[in-house]
Amino acid sequence: MKGLQHQTLRLIKPAIAVMNRLKYPQKFALISCLFILPLGLAMYLLISEIQSRIDFANKEKLGTLYLRPLRRLWAASPQLRHLSDRSSAYNKFPPKNSQAKFPENSPYYREV
Repeated sequence: MKGLQHQTLRLIKPAIAVMNRLKYPQKFALISCLFILPLGLAMYLLISEIQSRIDFANKEKLGTLYLRPLRRLWAASPQLRHLSDRSSAYNKFPPKNSQAKFPENSPYYREV
């Protein structure tokens, strides 16, 4: 136990010497700086983490803007596939009443 106390005293002896030489305003300034530095670092890291999450959320919003029309096109794809199969059965000429339902003329296709 005595060896541990001796090592601890040996480590903090320079700090005690510095504090004994300083006047009270200087001591308060030094202690304030020692508390402010880690607090400033923690604030910087917190703000940078929050900003990275905001950037990620903005990218997700852009992704949903892209996926909304794509989802509607995907939902219409079985019907479009059926029309495509029917058009190949008619020598690659679709029936006249289904011309507006092909992907090129589909409003969902134009959005993507």
